[in-house]
Amino acid sequence: MRALDDLIPPDLMLDVHRALGINEAGQITAFGADKNFNGVAMLLTPVKPPLGELDGDCQIGVKDLLILLGSWGPCEDCPPCPADLDGDGVVGVSDLLILLGNWG
Repeated sequence: MRALDDLIPPDLMLDVHRALGINEAGQITAFGADKNFNGVAMLLTPVKPPLGELDGDCQIGVKDLLILLGSWGPCEDCPPCPADLDGDGVVGVSDLLILLGNWG
């Protein structure tokens, strides 16, 4: 569970007061207010994180690298194997290169 206000860029200056529904695409309808306290209807659409984003902070960095290195080798669990970025069933050099290519 996440606070919807934390998922909206701060420069928009919107506050979510109430989520009304969610569809199969993950879009959330909500009601809230702008900086002048005017009522605002919202459609919040999830943004797919970049390939290599493994720790949930929406940035690819050292924590993601450590997760990938800690998962190195054959994927032992049935899918999902989050660090297997190329989907070949093994966390290896190609996955490392994908992560490094998306660094930042």
